[in-house]
Amino acid sequence: MEIDTVNNYLDFVKIYMKNNGIMFLVNRHSRIQLLDLGKLKDVNQITSFSDFNLGFCKDLLVTIDEFRNRIPDLRQRPNVVYIGQVSK
Repeated sequence: MEIDTVNNYLDFVKIYMKNNGIMFLVNRHSRIQLLDLGKLKDVNQITSFSDFNLGFCKDLLVTIDEFRNRIPDLRQRPNVVYIGQVSK
């Protein structure tokens, strides 16, 4: 999913979640939008969890998903586990 699409979804979450609500996300730490690296023309095609617009939440937990990290083929593509509390 393109980072703009992710942030559009987060904008809806921001609108509809109640104050002090809890947000739980698990998503890839970094993602290259094109699978064919030969077509990578711009580093902006690489997005990271830090590009998510989560400024409306107070971070409660931000950590690497240890379960996925134990699977050898997936270790190079870690997931981030995020828990935040909505503060409006």
